[in-house]
Formats: sequence, C-alpha cells, structure tokens
Amino acid sequence: MAFVNTFLPASFRGVPFRVADESGAGGRRIVVHNLVGGEAPITEDFGSKEQRYTVTAYVAGSLASVAGLALRAALKQSGAGLLVLPWQGPVQAHVEDFDPSRSKDVNGYIGFDITFVEAGSGSLFGSLPAISELSALMLTGISLVAGLVAAAITASGGAAADEIDAAADGVATLEALRTEAGITGDTADDLAARIEDLAVTDYADDPETWLTTAGDITRDLAREADTGMGANFRTYALAADVSTVTGTAMAGLLGAAAAMATAGADYACRQDAVAARAALADMADTAREAMASLGFDASEWYGGLIGAALDAMSRDAADLKPLVRVETGLSLPSTLVAWRLYGDPSRADELVARNKVATSCFMPAAMTAVAPD
Repeated sequence: MAFVNTFLPASFRGVPFRVADESGAGGRRIVVHNLVGGEAPITEDFGSKEQRYTVTAYVAGSLASVAGLALRAALKQSGAGLLVLPWQGPVQAHVEDFDPSRSKDVNGYIGFDITFVEAGSGSLFGSLPAISELSALMLTGISLVAGLVAAAITASGGAAADEIDAAADGVATLEALRTEAGITGDTADDLAARIEDLAVTDYADDPETWLTTAGDITRDLAREADTGMGANFRTYALAADVSTVTGTAMAGLLGAAAAMATAGADYACRQDAVAARAALADMADTAREAMASLGFDASEWYGGLIGAALDAMSRDAADLKPLVRVETGLSLPSTLVAWRLYGDPSRADELVARNKVATSCFMPAAMTAVAPD
C-alpha cells in the first residue's frame, strides 16, 4: 500500500520551518485529597491543563541564515499567532521559550528548541486570525489536498478524461478570477504568466504538482484581489463540479480563498460584515460534504480554515458601526447630507450607492446610512 504524506508544512505566523521532533503535553488538572483513615482518595477534576507543544525545529539550506532570522523575529513577537505543526495541525499559540543554535561543523543549518502554549480565552478577543494567518493556513492545505487527490488518481489507474476536463475548468476559473480581481502591474503579469503555464502543463503527468501550483495561484489571487472579491470566489467555489476528485479539490481551494478574501475585506458597517459572513457560512455548508469525500484530514483542514475566518469576521463586525435610518424631511443633495452626517461631503457617493439613488442631486427624505461618530 502506498504511503500518503498527510503531514502539514510547519510554520508560525506564516514563517516556514522544518520539524525534527514535536510533542504535545496536555491532560487534566486533577486534585487528589488523601483522607486520614480513608481507603480511597477523593479526586476533583478542575478542567483541562494548558496545552504545551515542544518542538525541535530547524531551517536548512543556502539561505538558512536569512530563514533563521525570519523565524526568530516571528518567535519574538508578542501575542498569540497561528502555529502549524506537521502532525498536530493548526492552533493559535503563544511562544513560551525558544533557544536557537548554530554549529560551525554543520553549515547551512540552524536549530531551534521551542515551547509553545496554546492560546486560551484570555487572548481570544485580542488576537484575530489576520489575512496573513489565514493565508498560512491555506498554504498547509494546498499540499495536503494535492497529495490526497494524486493518491486517489494513482489508485484508480491514472487521470481519466473527466479529471483532465476538471483541471481545464480549473484553469478557466483562475483566468476568470484574475480578470475580475482588479490586480494591476507586475503582479497581474506574473499571475497571467503562471496561469498560462498551468494551462499547458499535462495534468495527467503529475496531478500533485499541478494542483499545488493551482492552489498557490488561487491563494495569491485571494491575497492580491480588490476588496469585495469574496463573493466572486464564493460563486466559483459553489459552481465547481465535485463529481471528480480534481473538481472537488478546486472547490475546496476556491472555498479557502473565498474565506481569505471575505474575512480580509473592508466593510463599511456591521450589517455588511454580517451579511458577508452569512454568505461565507452558507458556501461552507454546501462544500463541506464534498471536501469530506477527499478524506478526514481534508475535511478537518477545510472546516478549521472556514471556522477561523468566521470567528474573525464575528469579532470584526462587533467593532463596526451599524446602519441607521436617516430622515431629513425633504429631498437634499447627497453632498449636503454627507456633510451634515459626517462633516465630509466626499462620502456622498457612499450614500448614493447604498440607497440606489438615480441622481445624487435628490436624495430621498428617508434613507439608510452608516451611523456617524
């Protein structure tokens, strides 16, 4: 039976490293009371112990010195960050201790002994999964999904015609997203070239490499796209044909990108953020069953990423201003309304768009607007 590598690439705060050994100490906080003359003690369960992760990490290669400095900088930052370990997966954690080391006898190698502590409720509202951390979490899933799909295709005797067609559909989707994303300059040219190269790559020859490349492009599109592109990613994720393992993988990667783009968008008010969160949750519910067909690990990764995005959006939405009803008693120009509400006539376009007014010169006497300060 072929071995399928489902271990995740390790990283902390998005900075990659390699792992020689990892362990995770946990347990229960049990208090034992030994009574005088008693035949059995009394025990009390005070809940879970803090979860600690002890990691023997390293960076290696010709750029080990640079990679080591990047990892050390990430470890020195305050607050919790996203820790991804090969076996124990993603978790929000604090750095308790770390000890880097280098030996003149081993060139191109820097070791780190690190102890992490899982973030508890005290940091729940003070450490949001930023877009960079969601991006790092997506990165761990790309290689996982690609490996699972490649193993499934190999077990079936190779890529059938419908799998190759699904790959072609994936290329078309990535190109459509690129044109819709509003990306310009060298970044746009680079993405266009990468998608063009993917289109001429033989999927049947190496499905794992092809899907890894497609996943990296999808992730970069989500990172670089204009705010508001979350809806586009959600639409394409739901439209993917999940009758093939390749189509299912693309649906999962597009769904993960939708989570990144939706959670990373700027929202003008609380209601806008809540509506976008609900749309993301609906998409995830539809796609989760399809992802489960790739295996438990894929389903766990997908659910974890979507959950992190939804949690972040919930906390962000609570800090946004709500929509309110504004009544002026008569029709006024949008610039005047914006000035009276916000002291800023440049927000007139916002009022026109939100209320779907045909002309900015005559706003309705009753309208909705983001609450002023």
